[in-house]
Amino acid sequence: MRHLNATTFRGMILWGGRGTGPSMAPGTCSVKMAAGSAAPVQYTFVVKPDPRSEATEADLVEQTRMALQVRDRMSDANKGVIEIRNLKADVTDRTAKMTANAAFAPLRIQCIRRRISRDRTR
Repeated sequence: MRHLNATTFRGMILWGGRGTGPSMAPGTCSVKMAAGSAAPVQYTFVVKPDPRSEATEADLVEQTRMALQVRDRMSDANKGVIEIRNLKADVTDRTAKMTANAAFAPLRIQCIRRRISRDRTR
């Protein structure tokens, strides 16, 4: 069993890992599952340690705690990249719109000047 994966983004390159969520520490866990319009169902189960491992349960709990912190920091950094990319796209979009409007600015200024001139001569 694993915890949730880290947040990732398109084109992400990882040199050491894949952002996969850390393994769960041994102990009792509960999950709530729902499908479609059915009422959620809660299950409780026991995660047992790998019998091949010589690590103590306390070590496994501490490893999981640290791995969750690393996953959370990685997710925070990746969410920052996603936000920056979204902002860049917004700025590019708005710049294009402003440029299109800016092309008409001299004509607008000319119209305003003519109106002012007409009003002065009246």
